[in-house]
Amino acid sequence: MPSYSYDEESDVWPYFAVTLGSLVLVPWTLSAVYPVLCPPKTQATLPEGVTPFRPPHAADIDSFQSKQRRGKLLSKRNVALVAGWAALIGALVFISQQEVKVKADTFDPYEILGVSFSATEKQIKSHYKKLSVKLHPDKIKLVANQTMEQVEDAWVQITKAYKALTDEVTRNNFLEFGHPDGPQQTDHGIALPKWLVEGQGSPLLIGVYAIVVGVILPYTIGKWWTGVKSYTRRGIHNKTAARFFSIMAKEQPDYITHKRILEAVSEAEEYRINFPELTSKQVYELLDDYLHRKASSKPAAMLGVAALAPKLLDGFADIAIEFKPLEVVQRIIEVQRAMVQAVSLDHLPLGEMLQLPHVDYEQVTKNAKGYGTGSILGFKDAQFKEILGVDKSDITSVKNTANAVPKIDIVDAYFKVPGEDVVTPQSAAHLVLRIRVRPFGTKRPLNIDTAKLKHDLHLDEPIEVLKEPTITNSNAPLLPHTYAPYFPALHQGKWVVFITSDKDNKIVEGPGEITRLDVSNLSNLKPGKDVEDGVIGTFKIQLKNPTPMFPGKFSYKVNVLNTAYFGVDAVEKLNVEVKNPEIPADDDDEDDISEPEEDSIAGALASARGQSTKKAAVVDDDEEDSEEEEDLSDIDTDTEDEAEDPKKK
Repeated sequence: MPSYSYDEESDVWPYFAVTLGSLVLVPWTLSAVYPVLCPPKTQATLPEGVTPFRPPHAADIDSFQSKQRRGKLLSKRNVALVAGWAALIGALVFISQQEVKVKADTFDPYEILGVSFSATEKQIKSHYKKLSVKLHPDKIKLVANQTMEQVEDAWVQITKAYKALTDEVTRNNFLEFGHPDGPQQTDHGIALPKWLVEGQGSPLLIGVYAIVVGVILPYTIGKWWTGVKSYTRRGIHNKTAARFFSIMAKEQPDYITHKRILEAVSEAEEYRINFPELTSKQVYELLDDYLHRKASSKPAAMLGVAALAPKLLDGFADIAIEFKPLEVVQRIIEVQRAMVQAVSLDHLPLGEMLQLPHVDYEQVTKNAKGYGTGSILGFKDAQFKEILGVDKSDITSVKNTANAVPKIDIVDAYFKVPGEDVVTPQSAAHLVLRIRVRPFGTKRPLNIDTAKLKHDLHLDEPIEVLKEPTITNSNAPLLPHTYAPYFPALHQGKWVVFITSDKDNKIVEGPGEITRLDVSNLSNLKPGKDVEDGVIGTFKIQLKNPTPMFPGKFSYKVNVLNTAYFGVDAVEKLNVEVKNPEIPADDDDEDDISEPEEDSIAGALASARGQSTKKAAVVDDDEEDSEEEEDLSDIDTDTEDEAEDPKKK
């Protein structure tokens, strides 16, 4: 018959609470602390010689960023973590102040009789007789603080221990149930005081349990599930995504202008949730004021809506890509970089100038038309003042910043089928881009041996790269944070890669996002010279569609668009020739070439080409032995006989 014992003296529940709390708090804390203690390594945002620039509304930006940091520090997650650790520490302190109580209820006949485990039956009987004479209740004399009940209990234990080691029935009970009297009462411990379960507190416990299981748990899971289902993989609200989709489906690409894109963003559901006091029209006006670098009566709201815009534009671009018009995607990305650099949509052609520090916005819009970042590096001091409104003391900083903007050249671009020297029909291919970052003051290199670069890249590629070519993209360092003094948040720039048809400029593959690329050339290469050396990076995009079905020559364009800087996009012609694989010459000895095994390198290459493979053969030791015996049996044993008797020929 089982019985229940309650934690009347609080001996058990603190250990239960500490264990359960640790299982939740430790991994939760590690997930929160790891990004802070081990941030991803990025390259320097400000190269040497670039002085920090403080825009006119720098104080508003500082206040906004300070508020954002406080908001992150006092987030619900952090508050819950602190409260959880406080409760856990309190439970540990409570445990440390408790007296440890050990309940000894294990029956050990050897220990009770005081004999060793290896004692013989004769030794056990001898020792029992001695204890009988010494501890029998009729013969023992009580000492101080000793009662007759204690003596009788000790005598009963000695008798049971002796029988457990000598009497057959008692011994069997001990061996089977762990006690000479047979099965004992089962005791179940409950880590709650008795009054809470069986007394007046019982309704309270039931009520708490009902609230947790019937209300809090379903509400929490439902809210989490609703939140997951309410946002796309880019973190865009479903209602916002639906508006973007409707625009792309119903409106002609020519009518989706930069202004229309900004209007669509201002109507996003995220603004209604985070800024309920603002209408869509007010959001648009705040975004427009930010782009014109105007002072606002609501600086915090203006910076808040601007900080959220690039993420929304990312989601808009994702939806636009599915409709294939490159011109719309380009406009979305142009609005995105305008938002990062605070450049008005009316002055996008002047973005290269306006993204530089110390320039006067009005003076640039009046005098800098037709100039690019590369051209200002040859300006005289008077031109900096006349065209850009830059003081003489800031000219060096402006030049160094211009040279710190990463301009890229596509050194080579081609399709690659793993393990093949040619692009074969209906194959799983990937695009390989060889990219070189250089300062604006340098010229594009013309004498790079692309054939050697291709040979060295694909020489002795490991099996992991053949199976998943894009894993090498993670070898490069993360791009530096964008130099954007007007943007209110830290921004991580990227290049977005598209493959478009050469005929109608429609997107046929993409996007691929370049977030890792070595930009050390910005510091190592000197402006004003034709530089042929420097680091050349590699970026790969796995094509979603197989290569063309039939052999032939096909023309594409590779478009590489930057989401943060003006003037650093690149476009390259991509000519692809699809050929049938070379068929090896027939071999008289082997008319049939079997399929490669799936675990071999040849099998991995065949899978990439869409060909079939076979499972690896399993060879038993007996089969190997039989083959060896067959080989021995093939030896010509008639030679000796023929040599002894040549007349038999």
